[in-house]
Amino acid sequence: MRIDCHTHFLPAPFRGRLRKADGEVQIERRGDRDFVCHTTGSFPLFPGFRDPEARLEWMDDYGVDATLASVSTPNPNEGPISVDESRKLVQAINDGFADLQDEYSGRIAGLGTLPLREPEEAVAELDRIADLGLAGVALPTTIRGTKLSHPDLEPVFDRLDSLDLTAVMHPGRNEVSDTLEDEEWIFNPLAVFPTETTIQVARLIFDGFFDRHDFDLVVYHMGGALPYLVGRLERGRDQFRSGPDQFPEKPVVEYLREFYYDTISFHPPAMELAIETVGTDRLLFGTDYPFGMEKAEQTLAELEELDLADERAGVMGGTANSLFDI
Repeated sequence: MRIDCHTHFLPAPFRGRLRKADGEVQIERRGDRDFVCHTTGSFPLFPGFRDPEARLEWMDDYGVDATLASVSTPNPNEGPISVDESRKLVQAINDGFADLQDEYSGRIAGLGTLPLREPEEAVAELDRIADLGLAGVALPTTIRGTKLSHPDLEPVFDRLDSLDLTAVMHPGRNEVSDTLEDEEWIFNPLAVFPTETTIQVARLIFDGFFDRHDFDLVVYHMGGALPYLVGRLERGRDQFRSGPDQFPEKPVVEYLREFYYDTISFHPPAMELAIETVGTDRLLFGTDYPFGMEKAEQTLAELEELDLADERAGVMGGTANSLFDI
């Protein structure tokens, strides 16, 4: 079984609200094409973002049995969007994915989104995500610069623990994005987003977030630079942890070996190092379809070249199936 654990889709109810929006975050018609406008620019609304049949055609071309889809951009928790509208956009995403799952059962699975600027509403939406039967939950790296470990959000992650839902973490716009020139927007997906993941997950490890919570977590883009900085992070833990009651409670590599990672790196030596650091059983096939960074044929070729032995079936879909019950 081949499951792509990292793809994106904009469900119809979500697109409908974005078409009615009038601001920095919206769907805008330019000539004969629709563009999704967000806080770091815009991108064409390719068929893969809106047409399930186009997605199925792409899946069949690459032998993909099922895709796990989330909304990364535009993020309904972004600053320009009001709190009230954010809540409505989140509900539109989750309702849309529930409908999509029903219609394309076993082939397209959706990840729910949370209105994290309203912790009580986020807890309620988690319950609704479970009731809708969505495959899991998509988390940002921060909420408008606020760490996920903020005390106000503890009830949200306590509920996530109790529901036994798997979460994925996807980065987004941050302060470094604001320093880029307009023509440098490409550095967001190339370097800024993976760096954002690295920094924010490291912060969560060091403030004890993962000592308090035990939900399964998939860190997208092969964990940013986490597998490669583990030695430096462990050095920091040894140097600055003054007593046994301070976080992190365990060696940093033990936290990294509790997470899961997609295979998106486009550099075989990086994938080999990730396997050496966290283990093959922590890797999940992913492509980032339908964003322009997606290179399914390259990722599949790289995986074919690796000596995955008996764990190949897990990487290609078995592990994702157990995590998300697709």
